[in-house]
Parts: sequence; C-alpha cells; structure tokens
Amino acid sequence: MWFKLSIFGLSALSVVSASSSRAQSVSDEGFLRGRQFAELSVRGAFDGRTEDWSFYVYWTSLGSDRRAQFAVRRIDPQAGLSWADTKTCEPLTATIASMAALAPPSISIPGMYRATPPPPPVFDGVQYHLSFSYAAWGDDAAGELAFGGNYDSPVATWHERMSEDLSNCWKASLPSET
Repeated sequence: MWFKLSIFGLSALSVVSASSSRAQSVSDEGFLRGRQFAELSVRGAFDGRTEDWSFYVYWTSLGSDRRAQFAVRRIDPQAGLSWADTKTCEPLTATIASMAALAPPSISIPGMYRATPPPPPVFDGVQYHLSFSYAAWGDDAAGELAFGGNYDSPVATWHERMSEDLSNCWKASLPSET
C-alpha cells in the first residue's frame, strides 16, 4: 500500500508494509525514499482529458559522490500508470532542466496593470497546473510555487514537448535505484 505524505509543502512517497512482509522489492523500496518535487495536472474542459504527472529526485548514494537521479510517474485513463527515469530515458534529463527554466506568469492585479490589461481567460480547452515543492527567493527563503495556464501557455507548450520527447520511455514498473 502506498501513501503520499505532505507536510509544510514537502512531499514524500512511502511504502507501508504489514508486519515484516515486503510488498515491494528492495530496489523499489529504495526508490520510494526519493522526494517528490513537482506535480503537473492536465484537465480538459469538455473532453474529459486527465493526466497527472509526479516528478521525483533520488540519490545514488549518501556519500560525497552522490548524484541526483530523476523519475516521473504519469497517470492517465488511456495509458494507466507508467514510469520513466533518467537512467533509462536520456530525454528526461533535458525535460527536468527545461522545467526549471519555465518562467511563471507575472502577477496582474485588477486595476493596477503596467501597460494593457491581460487577455481574458479562456474557459474551454485544456488547463495545465504545475506546482513545485522546492522553490526559493534567492538564497534566503524557501517556498513553494504553482502556476497554470491554458492551451496557449508556456506550461502547455512544455507539456506537449515533454509528452513527445518521453513517448518511448514509459514502463509499467517503478525504476530501480541500481
């Protein structure tokens, strides 16, 4: 059985096993000690489209030679549950880097526009929502960040490119740590 724990914006995916029996293999259990650092949800307004993506980081060791490895879990009604990881899917490294480069929208307060008002929201199409558990203001303050957009947003463009780049990477099982 799995559960997601979220405390003060930090999320972790853990395995709960009854008594001493193991529901997961040792390598799966080790992977699950990784940290979820981002989530993407995709929701269609009229077509019922849904996708949920969760992004994880895990470490190759605890010593000075440790390196970050990444994995993504995708859930959608057509494909079901699937996984990709940076050890077996080279495009995922570039996808993670491009995620960090996404610029959030600027804050627009009604009545306080800098130039012209923003375009009105579009109430059909697909809504993309991206959230991060690890964000910061410079070096001084940690925080969380979430933003979203419709079909014409940078998040939508990033999602479509990611879907194409990772199309041959999906597996039905958890990636292993080794």
